[in-house]
Amino acid sequence: MITSRLGETRTHPALVELRNQRILLARLLVALRVPLGEEDDGAERPQVRAVRGVYGPRAS
Repeated sequence: MITSRLGETRTHPALVELRNQRILLARLLVALRVPLGEEDDGAERPQVRAVRGVYGPRAS
């Protein structure tokens, strides 16, 4: 917490950035399917299929 020049108590801007960075890291870990160590190494992971986007093969 910091005190602004007007005397208001506010959260430090670095805390907002830290929270955003943690959320981004968590999303990246999930998207990249990084093992977290809590999972069994021998367990099968569900197959993830990609969704065809705009640049997928076109049906002609």
